[in-house]
Amino acid sequence: MHYKDRIKNKIKRGKDFFQKNEQVFFSALFILILILGIFLRTFHHNDWLHFQLDQSRDATIISNAVRGGIDKLPLLGPQASGSDLKLGPIFYYFQYVTAKVFGDRPNVMAWPDLFFAILSLPLFYFFVKNYFSKWISLGLLSIFTTSIFTVFYGRFAWNPNSIPFFMLLLAFGLLKTVEEKNKYNFLWLYLAFFATAVVGQLHFVTFFLAPIILGLFLILSRPKIKAKHYLVGLLIFCFVYSSVIYSETKNNWQNSKAFVGTFAQRTELGDSGHSLFEKTFRAFQESSNFNLAIIASNQNTDTVSTKNKKGGLKFVCDDTCDKYFLQMVLAWLVFAIILTALLYKVIIEFRKGDKNSFLFLNFIWLGIFFILLIPISYKLSPRFYLAGVVPFVVLFGILVQLFLAKFSSGKAKALIFLVFFVLFLFNLNATIKFFQVEGRLKFDEKAMNSYQREIIIPGGSGVTLEQLDEIAKELKFDAEKNNEEKIYIVADNYYARSIFYILKYQLDAPVDCYFKMSSYETDFNKVIYYIRRGNSKPLKGRVVENNDVEFEIRKGTLTIYKLKPKESSLKKETSFKGCNIF
Repeated sequence: MHYKDRIKNKIKRGKDFFQKNEQVFFSALFILILILGIFLRTFHHNDWLHFQLDQSRDATIISNAVRGGIDKLPLLGPQASGSDLKLGPIFYYFQYVTAKVFGDRPNVMAWPDLFFAILSLPLFYFFVKNYFSKWISLGLLSIFTTSIFTVFYGRFAWNPNSIPFFMLLLAFGLLKTVEEKNKYNFLWLYLAFFATAVVGQLHFVTFFLAPIILGLFLILSRPKIKAKHYLVGLLIFCFVYSSVIYSETKNNWQNSKAFVGTFAQRTELGDSGHSLFEKTFRAFQESSNFNLAIIASNQNTDTVSTKNKKGGLKFVCDDTCDKYFLQMVLAWLVFAIILTALLYKVIIEFRKGDKNSFLFLNFIWLGIFFILLIPISYKLSPRFYLAGVVPFVVLFGILVQLFLAKFSSGKAKALIFLVFFVLFLFNLNATIKFFQVEGRLKFDEKAMNSYQREIIIPGGSGVTLEQLDEIAKELKFDAEKNNEEKIYIVADNYYARSIFYILKYQLDAPVDCYFKMSSYETDFNKVIYYIRRGNSKPLKGRVVENNDVEFEIRKGTLTIYKLKPKESSLKKETSFKGCNIF
């Protein structure tokens, strides 16, 4: 037999074996992907926990409630950054229950977000399985599971981090309401209202996005559900929001007034600095970049700036933009193509007379999400895209499906498998690099310099809970050894409160307040532990003019300096102005 015939026979036998055992292969891969997803979200979870400005604020609130009584738990939730607006408190309630049962430690308070991040994996698969084949759904799950974007935001506590899970819960519940054979579809309606009430309390964007999706889908799809069940759904919604409603009636609707001001500020109402075209173009660019970051963990992109002066529009590409221009254009093309694919698919379904609920829902989801981004396009942060991560991955699936519908040969299927596998490797490689950096932070001050360009990680990164724990223990040990009555610390705004929290709530150290570097007066006549980003340059300026450096201890990206005031700089009285207690 000719060798080509032997190869063909082997390929045929391989295909036959695969077809006979397809379900076994599928189940094994599905389980392996889920296990990998859990591993990526739990690996060194405690040591490498992101515990910075917002996390220490929330931990302090929860610890006070756990130790001082449930009446210490606030009626409203975290404060929207840069405003007086406060979100709903559901995020705090999740943390409180967990901390009450397992102890008020920083890693424990991150467990709810970790739990929901893990639950989002199987939920995502069953959501996309409503439309795609099981193999395309599995490929999309592999992307959703390994993307550095979903991995990172599932590994620490923050009010936006559980958005993907609850948006999925909302979407899944809505799809179930329109199933004609589902006699208990009203129960899924209740779930959709519950998910809307929860996710609306997690972020400013989802406060608008979730109710609009819920309302539009129900109005346009008109599921066969009796009116009384909608009333029950509204009651569930109001119950979840009850503490917010009570707080508003008690405080003269103060938070609602702050909401109006924040809305005007965030959406730049009355701002003539950027035209509608500029904002739309900016939203498209940002969405293109994050689409590429979500699907392929590629963060090497930037944006083209626009100048709109004297009626003229000018496009400006700075050095960073120029450096990443090709990948930026690639991001634009990919996003434009998959948007076109979605629009094409919706039009085709509409012409056929089919009302595909899955396509319709994702079309509403993505459309409303993008519209909401336009007025805030110049004030976007990575966390905003947690509300759009699911439809972005779904869009890629639609593109894949269209390709396979056009080219159904074995070679086309092999090509799609290769694409999914390459994206899986890209994502896994980015996550592994991230882990390598996290592991080096505690002993290598330049660790962050070795990581790729980052557009998804918030400020204050490059410091882990492991480092903060070691620093806090070092301070307590030194203070006890030298009989210091109180511990005073000065640190960067991102982690000053974090170290204070660990000292006070975890180590029961003699600490009353902390200084942010921005408010520290260098002639404070007490022994100070000065913590800054580790670098080889010595302290200089007024810090060393007014203080002697007793020792210097490096903890990777952070360095501790013990400062003792010089005789010449001592005040008669010590001013505690700027010393924060929360």
